[in-house]
Amino acid sequence: MAYANTEYVGDGVTTDFPINFTTGYISQVDVFVDVDGIGTPFTWLSEGLIQVAPAPANGAYVSIRRATDINNLVHNYKDGSTIIEQNLDESNLQSILSVQELSDKVDNTVNVDLGNGKWDFNNRVAYNLAPGVNGDEAVNVNQLAVHDTDIQGYMNRAETAANESKTEANSSKTARDFSRKWSSEAVGTLVDDGINTPNYSSYHWSIKSGDVKKAIDDKYYGALATEPTTKPSGLSITAGDQYFDTISKETKVYNGTIWTSASATYTKTEVDTKDNLKADKAATYTKSEVDTLVTPANVLTKIKTVDGTGSGLDSDLLDGLEGSAYAKSSEVSPKRNVQYITQSQYNN
Repeated sequence: MAYANTEYVGDGVTTDFPINFTTGYISQVDVFVDVDGIGTPFTWLSEGLIQVAPAPANGAYVSIRRATDINNLVHNYKDGSTIIEQNLDESNLQSILSVQELSDKVDNTVNVDLGNGKWDFNNRVAYNLAPGVNGDEAVNVNQLAVHDTDIQGYMNRAETAANESKTEANSSKTARDFSRKWSSEAVGTLVDDGINTPNYSSYHWSIKSGDVKKAIDDKYYGALATEPTTKPSGLSITAGDQYFDTISKETKVYNGTIWTSASATYTKTEVDTKDNLKADKAATYTKSEVDTLVTPANVLTKIKTVDGTGSGLDSDLLDGLEGSAYAKSSEVSPKRNVQYITQSQYNN
């Protein structure tokens, strides 16, 4: 407990401060005010109240302390003089106040804590510390400044490094988060990391590629020995669906009603077997090319090359009879209402 010192913390507004010394003071000249360690003028408002103007700043340390004069006796007695009670009391008070102030100084000085054997600074800042010389001696801030004239610079650099580390950590976290998004963001949700062109995640494309594969599988069934009745997925067959017939060795396409050949060409063997056209030309012919070749006129021309007796076409017979079975117009006389007869009937 402090006997001769009262402490306050300024708030930038308060100017009046009470004096709470344990046993008061002998004279007002023994009372002093320090603001942040600097002696500050003040005004007495009453015996127990002083005023500091302007108001100490917010957070300023305000100390009101008593320092009794110990160099001069408050009363100097002489032999044969009359001694009164007040003088004795004031003399004794001077001694008591001096002892209290000494006690305050002892309590507020650095001392050894008998409990742990360590120096106790009473939560005070040490100052007026002589520069240390040996390795086991304390050093002051000024000494540190000799080795590093800009301790704040180190602190700033440390703070900058810390901020950069924090930024890097945040960037790493952001990169990690976006990495997760690029990897597994939900289907249909664009990922925009502010750097790359917004796109979908790997998960999205894996699902979509699976959908595409299913769609392809449902359009192109693969190799089958029999005509399918449903898509591989179990859905109904739709026009344009295809599969490879392993029996006929050809691709077949569903036209909406039945499965038909999807081949766009005839083989040479097919053409030679069907129509014997251009057998000496290309190995295969497009359907369009064959359709152009196989016209009624072209077929007639080909037929004429093999038509005749013994050809089996019977194009030289009339009602199954050859021309020799009929009389020529030059061999009979025209008659009215006379039916034509055959040559054999005429000869008979």
